[in-house]
Amino acid sequence: MLEKKKWKYGKTFAYSITYDEGFDDLLKNTLPIHEEFGIPGHVSMVVSQIGQYRNLPGSSYDKNFRHMDCDQLRFLISKGWSVSSHSMTHGTMSENTYMEVVESRLQLEEMLGIPITAFIVPGNNDNHPPVVPYARENGYLSVYTVTDGLNNYDSDFYALCRAALVEEGFAPFFTRYDHYHRLLEAREYGGWIVDYTHLSNPTVLCPQKEISQDGLKRRFEKIREIGGDEVWTVVPEEVVDYILTNKHTEIVELRKTDEKISFKLKDIGIPARVQNRQLTFGCEMPVKLRRPAVIVNGKQKADVTKMYRNRLLFTLEVKDGMRVEITDLKQSGLC
Repeated sequence: MLEKKKWKYGKTFAYSITYDEGFDDLLKNTLPIHEEFGIPGHVSMVVSQIGQYRNLPGSSYDKNFRHMDCDQLRFLISKGWSVSSHSMTHGTMSENTYMEVVESRLQLEEMLGIPITAFIVPGNNDNHPPVVPYARENGYLSVYTVTDGLNNYDSDFYALCRAALVEEGFAPFFTRYDHYHRLLEAREYGGWIVDYTHLSNPTVLCPQKEISQDGLKRRFEKIREIGGDEVWTVVPEEVVDYILTNKHTEIVELRKTDEKISFKLKDIGIPARVQNRQLTFGCEMPVKLRRPAVIVNGKQKADVTKMYRNRLLFTLEVKDGMRVEITDLKQSGLC
């Protein structure tokens, strides 16, 4: 029987990490750690301050840190990172909400030349409720809060959780960071962790907002130790795209014999703003296949992720009406 896999490549759970504000210190102090562990990151930008020093009176970062400019953001994107809106001004979201949510997206898209489909709520969760209706109706596929929890298929995509990756919690608890935070839970329940922090510099300025370089390395070590081959490390937009593609793709079986399986994929409402429509499938191989091949529309071979015992795992870019055949490579004529 053919099935859609919950996570890409048949992974057990997913992990993403976001950096609010997008300060350019990340390029020197944080990017090398990500590259060492092969984990992509995500930055959320205050759009009116791109390329400028922080100008937010009362902020612990005011005047001391510079937001990345467009060239620096494009460089990160080339490294596999992604970018979201963190509002236009980092102000109160109940005021000038259209500007903060919608115009920030439009300007950021124009600056970078890419779709922006994620919004990260600035400040605290008091700013979340005003954002949601504007995000739903104006091109966003997801909104992220500072609620510490695990995300999954039944999560509200306009109220996604993020786990604080910081040295110390806020008063009155001052909780020290647990580098195993939610990893075992995510593996057990097949969930999706989204960490958030601001910086990982050699010197920690604000322990309630930052993680040390050693702390970040240790977190990534635990992700690799506990996750192994089971964890999908990925930017958050791709997780949302994958879930939406999964939920809105229907498998229509056309034929099944001992020698081949034929089926068709139907797009039953994948949102137009979904950018990555890849989906991983698994199935039991027909008993007479020796060298299985996955053929798309009679000519193109799919990306076969793995084969074990009599199970086949493969990933496709979903298109409405595409026909897929699992057959013997020799019989396919494509060997």
